[in-house]
Amino acid sequence: MNRVFILTGMHRSGTSLLARFFENSGVRMGAEYLAIDERWKDTNPFGYFEDLAFVEFHKELLARCNDTRDDVMWVKHLPTFTEADRKRAAELVAVASGSGAAQAWGWKDPRTCFFLDLWAEILPDARFIFPYRDPDAVTDSLLKRHYLKRTSFRANREIYELWLLHNELILRFVERERSRCTVFSLERALNDIPTFVERFSEATGYPFSDAV
Repeated sequence: MNRVFILTGMHRSGTSLLARFFENSGVRMGAEYLAIDERWKDTNPFGYFEDLAFVEFHKELLARCNDTRDDVMWVKHLPTFTEADRKRAAELVAVASGSGAAQAWGWKDPRTCFFLDLWAEILPDARFIFPYRDPDAVTDSLLKRHYLKRTSFRANREIYELWLLHNELILRFVERERSRCTVFSLERALNDIPTFVERFSEATGYPFSDAV
């Protein structure tokens, strides 16, 4: 049986770094990746490792009830799913999995946080990977990316609210699906990569490489 990994978390929480780590370990993370935005290439020099098909699907669902600004989701309402959405999701899985040809595959997209229940239903054997990062570090990273000053109270508040929403959704999901989830601190993982790789491989049952 091939393994499926769904990697998500708040924006600027190391999901791109982890997706590269997955790919270097032989996990197929997508056929066509989202192009690097030239404005932000310094913050993601290796790319986002986001499967374009899944990203576009998530954006379409969010666009029904939310606004977007600078490609960061400022969510007003959580999306609902239709039978058509479930069918589309299943079709994306069929294409991405390559009819089971890959030993391991998956995708990374921070927007997946809003669709955890949908993907848990479509992929009952998938493992969900949730890196988290200190909210101050996330805020600093997003402000730097969007050329905003730390003194902007509105920007600070909106980013903290967005961080809180992403992580609340993750925690609610983990409470229901604990056996399918791996949650870890990005900072702790980077402080001791060999130990992290060893423990992560044990937790997921997949032989990850430390070639990050």
